[in-house]
Amino acid sequence: MLLVRGRRWISRGIAIAEHMGAAKHHSALYRFLSRAAWMPEQLGQAVFRAALPFVKGAVELAVDDTLCRRTGPHVFGAGVHIDPLGTIYRNDVRSQGKKAFAFGHSWVVLSLRLKLPWSKGPGCAIPILCRLYRSRKTCPENEYVKRTEIAAEMIGRVRSWLPSGRGMSVVGDHEYACSAVIRALPTETSFTGPLPNDARFYALAPPRHAPGPGRPRKRGARLRSPKEVVENGRLRWKKVKASIYSRRVSLEVYEQVGLWYHVDQQRTCRMIVVRDPRRRYRPRALVTTDMTSSAATIIERFSRRWLIEVMFRECKQHLGLGQAQNGWEKGVGTRVERRARRAELKGRGHAGRAAVERTVPFMFSLHAVVVLFGIGSTRGDASRLHRWQPKWRRRCGIPTFADLLTHARVALLQPAIPTDPSRERVGRNPRPPLPLLLMAA
Repeated sequence: MLLVRGRRWISRGIAIAEHMGAAKHHSALYRFLSRAAWMPEQLGQAVFRAALPFVKGAVELAVDDTLCRRTGPHVFGAGVHIDPLGTIYRNDVRSQGKKAFAFGHSWVVLSLRLKLPWSKGPGCAIPILCRLYRSRKTCPENEYVKRTEIAAEMIGRVRSWLPSGRGMSVVGDHEYACSAVIRALPTETSFTGPLPNDARFYALAPPRHAPGPGRPRKRGARLRSPKEVVENGRLRWKKVKASIYSRRVSLEVYEQVGLWYHVDQQRTCRMIVVRDPRRRYRPRALVTTDMTSSAATIIERFSRRWLIEVMFRECKQHLGLGQAQNGWEKGVGTRVERRARRAELKGRGHAGRAAVERTVPFMFSLHAVVVLFGIGSTRGDASRLHRWQPKWRRRCGIPTFADLLTHARVALLQPAIPTDPSRERVGRNPRPPLPLLLMAA
């Protein structure tokens, strides 16, 4: 699939494999995704263990969800979800205060941050685990799981793969800064996310010095909300410098420690309100369970959450995430009729479900393989990735995922392109290498 150009259909990957001399049946790739004995979680664990030697210090994860559009009434697990791109960038929708919707699959993804050896920037994100979210209308009631519960389960799974004593931090957007994720955090794991402006923070419960009637207090006095902190002109703000979004900026922060009571009644959290000294940008509030790192470190960590959005773009534009044409349910009739006849179908719809739940994780793993192969094969030397680029690109550009993908394609095609054909093949009309060269173009 790495050599496919244009629409990344499975049939095109099969055609390229046959062109390169593959001897298997043309349906082998379809059976691999729908019937083979492997699980996406095992693939994610293998990718995580391969990437762990490139991570120094604490492990930094990011969680988010993405929408892969699909068409057709018989695609397993597809439903109507909020389209974040349409909601943000369509002026007509935003002006009316409405949300855009799209039909497809919603995937909850957990990514790992890697530091690129040839760049001083924030690095990149590679996907580790992803699972399909099914709305209430598209699955039985006993199988429905919220996005936040899926994220909490994946965080706990990755924590079990790490040895004790190694720290792990997780960042997420406003949807995952909630009780389902924060209450389920494993040991030696912290979470950082945005905080609503009207969040109610309370001081820690005062110690009880003498026994008396009634139960001990669970919380102290109410603290200022982020909105009240910004509107209060008498507070003293602390000036810090942080590297966010590839820029070194000066910021003002205000911190307070307490309980975000309606989210977690026992876990101590920090509220960090950040504002621009020149008032060019709106103030923003963050919440974190990390009580040891500095405010600048927390702000830089949360800014690196954007790497997972960049990873989504790379997977969709360069690897064709969500373009595979498979995953149709077996059976005849409407979805309600097929659900009623599920016992009669005797599990024939399992292949469509397995194909959907495996194809996207497989494509995500290809992104991780390309990045890890580029880091390992070049040993941090960016010139090996730039040798396919023009001179101006070599001097001023930092290698991108497109360069890593070209490097991986060349490595795949080099054994198939003869550089010096032997004399015994001269009269046999050898296969022209031009189509193979166009695959890596």
